[in-house]
Amino acid sequence: MSEASPRFAGRIQRADLIAIAVLLGLTAIAAWNRFVYDAWLTRHDLLTFFLPWMGYLGERLRDFDIPGWDPYLFSGHPFAGDPESGWMFLPAMLAFPFFGAITALKVMIVLQLIVAGTTTYWLGRLLGLGAVASLIAAVIFEFGQFLQYVTYCCTVRGFVAMWLPLALIGVELAFRATRWRDRVAPWFLTGFAISQMFAGWMGQGVVVALLVIAAWVGYRSLLSPPQGGWDVQTRLVQGVTTGVATVVLGVALGAAGIFLRLNVNAQTNLAGGDYERLGQPHAANPLTIEPLILYIFGSGYTSRAVALGGAALVLTMIAPFLAGRCFGIPYFLGLTLVVYTLMLDTTPLHELFYLIPRFQTLHEHSPHQISTVVAIGPAMLSGAAVEAIRRWRGRWWVLALLIVPMAVIVLVGRWLSDIGRWLGWEVYIAAALVTALLILAIALPVLWRNAAVLRLANLLPALILVVAFLQPTGVEIAGSISGNPPDETYRQFFRPD
Repeated sequence: MSEASPRFAGRIQRADLIAIAVLLGLTAIAAWNRFVYDAWLTRHDLLTFFLPWMGYLGERLRDFDIPGWDPYLFSGHPFAGDPESGWMFLPAMLAFPFFGAITALKVMIVLQLIVAGTTTYWLGRLLGLGAVASLIAAVIFEFGQFLQYVTYCCTVRGFVAMWLPLALIGVELAFRATRWRDRVAPWFLTGFAISQMFAGWMGQGVVVALLVIAAWVGYRSLLSPPQGGWDVQTRLVQGVTTGVATVVLGVALGAAGIFLRLNVNAQTNLAGGDYERLGQPHAANPLTIEPLILYIFGSGYTSRAVALGGAALVLTMIAPFLAGRCFGIPYFLGLTLVVYTLMLDTTPLHELFYLIPRFQTLHEHSPHQISTVVAIGPAMLSGAAVEAIRRWRGRWWVLALLIVPMAVIVLVGRWLSDIGRWLGWEVYIAAALVTALLILAIALPVLWRNAAVLRLANLLPALILVVAFLQPTGVEIAGSISGNPPDETYRQFFRPD
């Protein structure tokens, strides 16, 4: 099975139109829920920082004025020079000049969701996933951790994470181009994504995102080039030119924000990202194994910014065995494992990354923030697992393999319950449903060889898509409407206020 399926060579097909329509429909449902049940706006980051600051950004842009200075806070302070002001961040600059602050923030979130979902779908199709599998990847990415970033917590994570699929797409298209001049537009695509990451979270966020992009450049040029027959010299030239070109273009496109912020930062007690000058080098300690496992496998508000959900847990664990090296599996699996490891206390892997200038200082200040870049890994692994399931029809030994993820979830849940923690019933239900659907997808076409059963088997991935959306997003929406969310912490955020 090749990484680039001949079924998709850049053409928009009927299946793509249906898939995008479904994705936009689900986005509309989630957006409606966040628009109506909007007490999440009272979370301190949003209420005290992003709403007033980006509201001021919109006011100045409406008057065709570059907001260099804000006279209203801290007896006046540099505004555009602040790394989280929204200056040069396109979704904010498109929304806040045209709406009141509260409405504009909601519009910005819709734009973020659309970009995150549609570009993940595009990336999946580009790497050879079918329409349904790409849609599953997009749903898991858009409505998993990312939805939490943009509507409850960790807002700047969303400012970076939304551009990762687009950045990877640009690199992929550049390597697939056969002529140098055809690589310029893809370079600009990745460069634009990089410029937006700088505008969204200059510091730890953009540093780890650039490492993710660099790793993709290295993987696709050196280890798994999309065009066969490249010799070592060609691989090196392709990797270096694409890597350098995209970063240079990213800095150039974002220069109006980047250099202004570097200038302001140099005059503060955080110059160069040196937190020692604050007397507070660490804002958060590294995680231990117990909370990390709970965050990844759990549900509810506490773990929502890291948790995968029952469907993604099963699909992510099974993907390397079903898909092998297809669809970029080694890269996305490596990305997922590396990021989760770096959330823990110091390991040999940490020491390797600490060789990167400034990485240790930025990372140790808040190690869990590196989860900003992890969600694309499980999303693409999940899509790959669904796409690969057809090739295993009739191989009965695979059925035993398919129950392993569910067994792992049960064992993890038992271990956590012994120490007074609970995964959440919805995780078990979603994981069990997806496991059953995967087993049926393999067994049905063999047990009953007729057209009707084959059509039914082909519909099973669509049911996996439903489960992936319902847990956690559907459960949250139902909880907001009923007023009885599964996690009581959500009650304060799920009010039409």
